[in-house]
Amino acid sequence: MVGAVIHQEMLLGGRRFSVHVMRWIYAGWLILQVMWIFIAFQVELFNRTGLRGLGRPVTTPTSTPEVVGARFS
Repeated sequence: MVGAVIHQEMLLGGRRFSVHVMRWIYAGWLILQVMWIFIAFQVELFNRTGLRGLGRPVTTPTSTPEVVGARFS
């Protein structure tokens, strides 16, 4: 009995427009945070390598997605 009521409330709650909008706002906020961390890492990497990294690939001890994921979490 309780499971059916909870299921119905979750079903109706997921269809409400305000909940849908808040989900999109939250997802956008998370994407902005990841982009901010990525840009900060790129600036840090550029400051570390300077102009010598523009013409050739720069080796770093870790990959960019690894660093961004670790800083985000």
